[in-house]
Amino acid sequence: MTFNGIDALRDHDYLPNNELQYEELMDFNSFEEEEEECVIDEEEEEDDIEEDNNGQLANIQRQRAETFTILPGVRINSVVFMDNLYYRYYKNGARNDKTYLICENQKTVAVHCPSTAWVRTMDIKKGNGDIMTRVQHNHFPPNVDIPMVHLRRAIGLAGTSTGNLATSIRQIYNREVVLNPEGAQNYTHLQSRFCLNKMRRRRRPKNPTTIEQLAHILNEPTTSTSYISTLQRLLQDFFNMVVH
Repeated sequence: MTFNGIDALRDHDYLPNNELQYEELMDFNSFEEEEEECVIDEEEEEDDIEEDNNGQLANIQRQRAETFTILPGVRINSVVFMDNLYYRYYKNGARNDKTYLICENQKTVAVHCPSTAWVRTMDIKKGNGDIMTRVQHNHFPPNVDIPMVHLRRAIGLAGTSTGNLATSIRQIYNREVVLNPEGAQNYTHLQSRFCLNKMRRRRRPKNPTTIEQLAHILNEPTTSTSYISTLQRLLQDFFNMVVH
């Protein structure tokens, strides 16, 4: 007795008894048509999403930035300007009492943004003030994790300050996270170690090969004060001595 899979399915009422109904049920052309219809529906859905995004962007563009705040940049002495719509800018120059800004996306060719703005130079010292934009942005404002950028700056300052150059980055990270736990959600110890090691290498003077080079490095005005502090006044004559 040969096993017939179709008969077994029919016995369990999985298939209709009518052969014509079965052929209609197993008509693969109908599946292809349904699949094509699904593709069309997905394209229409993408168009709807794009229209919604364009509408949201248009609503944001109708708003005008009025104020700004200053956020710490990635480097120790760098700053980023952020307006009340959460768009960010970099300094592009200054003249008279005005500081001119450009959108951060002007440095990204793929999503170049032509927006520019200016602020009063005297307001920069306060850390906030009024901002005047000239050209609208062509993109949504980025998601800015403000606690994270402050934590990153605090770790950078602590790790490059006098007396902390030999302190482990893990110890510095743990100490700063206690003061800013929210910032640690998107800033891990591995990220802080990578950034802080780069900062320390950038500030480390070149290794001297002679006593004269060491004396010159420690007396050089451009040498970081964190390294100059190792020079004691009592040894000044020693470093200036000519070795025979």
